[in-house]
Amino acid sequence: MFSLIIGTLNRVESIKSCLESIYNQTIDDYEIIIVDQSNDNETENYIKSLCSDKIKYLHVSYKGLSKARNQALKMASGDFFCLLDDDAYYEKHYLEIAYQNIREKRILSGYIFNTIKEDDFVSYKRKLDGKSLPVREIMRTCPSAALVLPMNLIEDIGMFDEEFGVGAIYGSGEETDYLLRSLQKGYEVIYINDLKLMHPIPISKHYDGVININKKVTYFEGLGALYKKHFLLGKNKRLCICYCELWLKLLIKILLPFRYDTKSTIKYLKGLKYGIDNYGKEKNNTSDGDLSK
Repeated sequence: MFSLIIGTLNRVESIKSCLESIYNQTIDDYEIIIVDQSNDNETENYIKSLCSDKIKYLHVSYKGLSKARNQALKMASGDFFCLLDDDAYYEKHYLEIAYQNIREKRILSGYIFNTIKEDDFVSYKRKLDGKSLPVREIMRTCPSAALVLPMNLIEDIGMFDEEFGVGAIYGSGEETDYLLRSLQKGYEVIYINDLKLMHPIPISKHYDGVININKKVTYFEGLGALYKKHFLLGKNKRLCICYCELWLKLLIKILLPFRYDTKSTIKYLKGLKYGIDNYGKEKNNTSDGDLSK
């Protein structure tokens, strides 16, 4: 059985489409676990109106995506779990395809289709279909909402590190951290081209250029902390090329102001450095920060 984990925050309209996509799956061997961090009762009222025995629902007062996911995992009873975003939705064969490809010591990664621009969210390497992804591709193209993971991972590596993710100290990198820890325990991440997740990207005043830059800075802060944890402190040599490549790209963009937005790049570089400098100085209440697990 699949445990479909959804953390949500003030998005009752979005979660309606999300749940509809689950109900339309070609197999129904699943449970839905919703951890609601909303400031009002709109989502709760909607979930209750469904009267569905497929849904486990919890309304919490704290904020933080990784914390919500950890809470959901404690409530889960499936053999596999998926980390679905509340504003995304599955292609109708998603769970069936996942079931056909899941194996012991295997994590599946699908891809995100941008329903606004009508193309892939990033450039996925289709030639890797059915193959084990190298670390560089895991860093670039493994979105949490398109992952399918075996539940026994929790016994092997623990829960999500609550220092990473939306609402945490470092606002990104939670799924990449989890995958890197999985690799250390002998798991492999397999890319499946038919695992398609639709994700609308809202175009509104709330997503103007300034907001997008700030979101990217947050992403780079998380990336810096991630490299600090796994490469500089964890001594994961497979990250060396990724780490050097990232610094080189940012420096090249600074040196070519006629081609790139130098001011934004400097902000990203500062965000990266912030994550590297500050990770490990102050520990939050985390479910995992120990690479030796």
